[in-house]
This record gives sequence, C-alpha cells and structure tokens, in this order.
Amino acid sequence: MPLSAAHLKRLRSLHTAKGRAAHGCFLIEGEKLIREAIDAGAPIVELLATDARAAALPLGDVTTISAKDAARLSDTRGPQGCFAVVRDTVPAAADALAALPPEGPSTVVALDGVQDPGNAGALIRLAAAFDAEAVLTGSGTADPVHPRVVRAATGAWFRIAIARSPGLAADLRLLSGRGYEIVGAATDGPSVWDEPPAGPAPRRALVLGNEGAGLSPDVADVINRRVGAPISSRAESLNVAVAAGIILGVWSDRRRRSAPTSL
Repeated sequence: MPLSAAHLKRLRSLHTAKGRAAHGCFLIEGEKLIREAIDAGAPIVELLATDARAAALPLGDVTTISAKDAARLSDTRGPQGCFAVVRDTVPAAADALAALPPEGPSTVVALDGVQDPGNAGALIRLAAAFDAEAVLTGSGTADPVHPRVVRAATGAWFRIAIARSPGLAADLRLLSGRGYEIVGAATDGPSVWDEPPAGPAPRRALVLGNEGAGLSPDVADVINRRVGAPISSRAESLNVAVAAGIILGVWSDRRRRSAPTSL
C-alpha cells in the first residue's frame, strides 16, 4: 500500500538534521539493524516494510509500503525494504557522565569535530567492541542519529551509551575531576605500545579530533597527554577510526590482562 504524501514526506524528512530535530525521531533501515534495535529495547515508533519483507519479518504491527516508497525512503543504493522509526533519546552528556562507574577501570571515547558520519559510526562501533562505557559527541561531530552514523555503528549503536556534548571541553574537565586521564589521539603522539603500565584500574578518556584539523583549541587545552599509533613512512597518516581501533585495542587487551583472575 502506498504511503500518503504527508506520511512519506515526514519519513523522508528524517534524513535531514532539521527533520530529525522537528520530529524527535530517526530512521533505520534493514532487518539486522531493526532486530538489534528491538532486542535492545529501543523506543520504536513505527515499523514499515514492503509486503515481501513484512512476510519475512514477524515483528508485530508493521505498516506495509510499496516497493516504490521503500526506494524513496532508502538512502542506500540497494533498498532493503524494511525500516523503523526510532525515538531520539540520545541524552545530554551530563546524564551519561552521571551513569559512569564511580571507581574501577573505565574508558570513555570523545569525538571532537569528527565530521564524517561513516567515521563517527565506526568509532561508536569500536568503542563498544573495546569495552568503552560511553561515547561523547562534541560540537561539529556528525549527528549521532544520522542514518549513516547508525548504519556504520551497526548494532553496537544500541549497546553503548551515546551522548551529545556541545561543551566537550567542560565535560572532559568533569571527567578529569573524577579521576579520568584525558588522552588525545595524535598522528605524532608517543606510541601506544610504549606506554608504561597503567595499573589495574585505568580510567581514561580517548579524545579524537577532526579528520583534517585535529583537536579544537579548547579541547586541546584539557588534554593531559597525547598518544599515537606509529606507522611506516610509506603512509602519511591513518584514518581516525583505524588509529582509534589500534589505541583502544591495546588498552582493552592490557585491561583484560591486568584484571584479577578467579580461581
């Protein structure tokens, strides 16, 4: 059944920041991502699918749509025929910071002007993969509910705390006051492999800057130290997500190795 013009217009507006802000929702596409959202208890407002996809998706009350409307709703080259409208409940940073463990090992990932949605989504996915507790998205960073961010993060988007932090420098100062070391990723930073042992309960925030300009001046002023992933002279630099993956992977491995083992 084709959607009404008004309904279709409202759904398509969720591809824009203005539309997402106006309706307080975002759109996800694809069976796997929808199932991840449902399993995580995400606040789904509406499920939509073509007749063919609805038959294969026993997901409850589904609005059936035409293949033509599915193509209009999709922002990918290969429409998957099923969508979910999800309420935007991404909190302000204060809520995420309040939920962090008061003591013990903890990692926070902070994005300072990471503009590319694919990079932002990949960083969220990496943060979840390497045991971070939260991701803070600072000013100038891609909207955390942008379709490409959610798609790049995959199901990890629904399994880690994500918060908006328009005043990232101030939030990092709060973390510092709670015992977190504020570490800035830098191309020329000391090698993560050469770091001294951090002890059994490291508390760190890894800050990742803009793909071209790096860290903003106010955020750079909060950094306690820098860290990098050394590379061959045959390459100029690493993609921000690749560099973060190396650093977070090393930290996560050391954290697990230093954790006490039960007999």
